[in-house]
Amino acid sequence: VQKLTEVLVDWTEGYMATGVPGIYYSGQFSEPTRFDTETWEKMVKPSDLAVLNAAKKLGAYNIVHICGEPNHGYCSSPERYVDYPGDMFNWDVHRSKVSLEEGRKLFNAPIQMPLVLFNPEIIAQEGSQRDKEGCLSFPNVGGSLTRAAQVTCQYLDADNRPQIITARGFLARALQHEIDHLNGILYIDHMSAVERLACAAKLKKLAKANGGTR
Repeated sequence: VQKLTEVLVDWTEGYMATGVPGIYYSGQFSEPTRFDTETWEKMVKPSDLAVLNAAKKLGAYNIVHICGEPNHGYCSSPERYVDYPGDMFNWDVHRSKVSLEEGRKLFNAPIQMPLVLFNPEIIAQEGSQRDKEGCLSFPNVGGSLTRAAQVTCQYLDADNRPQIITARGFLARALQHEIDHLNGILYIDHMSAVERLACAAKLKKLAKANGGTR
C-alpha cells in the first residue's frame, strides 16, 4: 500500500505540474460490507489523505467521488470522508444511507453533487480567474481563458423548485462554460484574435471534418 501511495503522490504532483486546476479522486473500499471502519482507517484512509493533501498543497480543487462497487450493492460510507481535504463530494445517494441534505451538513458544503440545473442563468459574478480550459466539442484545442472567479446562478431543480447557488473556482468556471453552450457561445468565442490564429489550422481541420466552414 505504501509503494502504491508513493506512486500516486508522484503522479498527482506531475499531473498538477501540467497546469490543471485540480483532481477527481476516486475514494475506494468504503463499502460497509468490505472493511469495517477500523480496518478502513488503517489500510485505506492514510493513502487517500496522502494523495489529496499533495494535490491541495499545490492549490488543487479536489473532487472526491465516494465509490460503491456493484458486488457490494453500490453502498458506500460517505461519513468516513468527513475530514478529507475535498472541495466537492459525490456519492450514490439512491443506495447510500446518506441523503443529499444529510451530506450538506456532513461536509459543510453549500453545493452537493450531482448538480442538476434547468434553465440556469448567471445573475451575478465577481473577480477573475485565468486558467487552462478546453472543450469536448473541440478535441486537441485548448488554451487559457479568463472567467469570473465567482458566480451566482439561479435555476430550477429536478422538482421544478427555484434555487440559487454561488460557486467559486473550478465549479464557477464549469458553470460559465456549460451555460455558454446553452446560450450558443463556444469556448473559442472567448479567445483573443491572437489565440484563435494560433489554433486556426486545428479549427479549420475540425470544421472540414464536420461539414462546417468556420
